[in-house]
Amino acid sequence: MPNLTPITRFVAGLLLLGLPVTRLRAQQLDPTFHPPVFVNPAVQNSVTISKVLRQPDGRYLISGGFQSVDGHPSGGIARLLPDGHVDTTFTCTSSGFLLAVQPDGKLLVNNYSAVPPSGHRLSRLLPSGQPDAAFHPALQRSGLFDQVLVQTDGKILLAGMVTDSLGRSGLVRLLPSGRVDASFMASFPVGNAYTSLVLEPNGRMLFASCAFDAPSTGTLVTRLLPSGQVDASFAYTSPQAIQIGKIALCPGGTYAIGGLMGASGQAVGRLLPSGALDAAFPFSLPCTRMSFGFNVVNPVGALAVQPDGRILACGDLLAIRHDVTLLRTQPQGGTDVTWNPDYFYWPDSLFGTVPVYNAARVNDLLVEPNGKLLVAGRFSQAGGVAHNGLARLLAATPLATRQSEKGPSVEAWPVPAHNQLQIALAGDVSTQQITLLNITGRIVLTQQPTASTTTINTAALAPGLYVLQVCQADGTATTRKIVLE
Repeated sequence: MPNLTPITRFVAGLLLLGLPVTRLRAQQLDPTFHPPVFVNPAVQNSVTISKVLRQPDGRYLISGGFQSVDGHPSGGIARLLPDGHVDTTFTCTSSGFLLAVQPDGKLLVNNYSAVPPSGHRLSRLLPSGQPDAAFHPALQRSGLFDQVLVQTDGKILLAGMVTDSLGRSGLVRLLPSGRVDASFMASFPVGNAYTSLVLEPNGRMLFASCAFDAPSTGTLVTRLLPSGQVDASFAYTSPQAIQIGKIALCPGGTYAIGGLMGASGQAVGRLLPSGALDAAFPFSLPCTRMSFGFNVVNPVGALAVQPDGRILACGDLLAIRHDVTLLRTQPQGGTDVTWNPDYFYWPDSLFGTVPVYNAARVNDLLVEPNGKLLVAGRFSQAGGVAHNGLARLLAATPLATRQSEKGPSVEAWPVPAHNQLQIALAGDVSTQQITLLNITGRIVLTQQPTASTTTINTAALAPGLYVLQVCQADGTATTRKIVLE
């Protein structure tokens, strides 16, 4: 059976009992977003999207293991229109990993070269997708770029295993031309496994570096002024061994931190603007603590913060004995139980036929200014609907959803149903959505009705007890117990 959690089973149980349920619409697909079709003939049925960026004009830049998008050839980097359709004016045939987008539309890319000196190299693409032959970054060494950010003035911040031509390392800044910014004062030792950087609107930057070793020598966390000098008003103080691999800016000037938090193995915490741990935000989201000798793996691959302060983390996380890849906190900490960890689904099959585990992976997250969430990774379904590695969700809105007389009137027959289920709806069908959940709470079917009487084909579903849920645009819903034979 798929990777399911007690949370989804609990919610499904309440529905079957006919008890009222109050929920937050944590996950709802954006119907205006076209799910692109990615193809990689070399790796069938296993396309992965690794990185997503958003341009100021609303277009998206993506990179991953694909050779075409909606039939448009690509070398693994593509641009999408705001509605998700491929931008055919962008032609990129070179492979690489997207790092950042500049204000002028040029793209910074991490390319690996086997030509001596071999290794990872920083390159740049023109807005058309073609290589920028005029860009020659002044770097002595460039390994893995953990974080690359572009300031509003076009200067480029590089964090990770990187050394500039002046010998400064760990965190360097280049001018838009690629030359070293000699006025930037920061320099940190190269060698830590993970570094992270967040840029504040006032030009200050928070820098974290951690080796993720089992004895835990701790994490270097410092805030820098726009010049690169240390900000003396910030003092990171941690009463516990905390290893930080990702940081993100939260509303109110606090900082989300992701990694290994304390002895209990939590993934997310929060720092105050002063640098102290935010005691009002407990360590949250259980995570996997994988160890290889003296090294442990950073469980958080990406952090994203929604406008209401909820923190999303993806990576090696847990949902009570089950591995999951994406969870969300409440605004003041703790796991958001309205978030369905099985919303993104990739079936891992036994002997190639029977799905036994949810093997979905989420690699990157992007929260847009309007609160919508773009999710990238390896999955074949989002909310029970076919999505191939990329999906956009609407902004979450707290809504009361309960089985009551206030919900839309619904009739369903026959009971039990054989192969087909007839559903009669009252009211405006264009504002309604039909969802069928199995006994574990996983969505197995979603359909938009086109008439007051709708037929659902249930022939492919296993016999058993299901929950029929009909939702209105205002969040009210009616649920009915359905038996399939």
